[in-house]
Amino acid sequence: MSEVVWIATGPPEPGERCPRCTRRVPKPRKSSSPTTKRIVAAAPPDLADSLTAWLDALQESAGADSISYPRARVLEGLLVFAASEHREEFIAFLIEYVDALSGNPETSEGV
Repeated sequence: MSEVVWIATGPPEPGERCPRCTRRVPKPRKSSSPTTKRIVAAAPPDLADSLTAWLDALQESAGADSISYPRARVLEGLLVFAASEHREEFIAFLIEYVDALSGNPETSEGV
């Protein structure tokens, strides 16, 4: 059926989704677009899913602009927060969170 849609409508325009594979067709790069660099981190699937959910929730609650690199802005904010006066509290939270994910019962009581 998707073959028929493709033939009837033609290839999707830049910025639209392909009806056949649902891939978003990228728009051409503008000369005014900033240079970007992708940051990649490897993690087990359950931790990666958890981190993605945390970043999405933080992005939404912080009202981060969905166009201007929202995850990078959230991570930048977390790092600034971690380096601020709340550093020890932030580190304690991360230790407790990681212990809860790993199933360590000694420090994961409140998570």
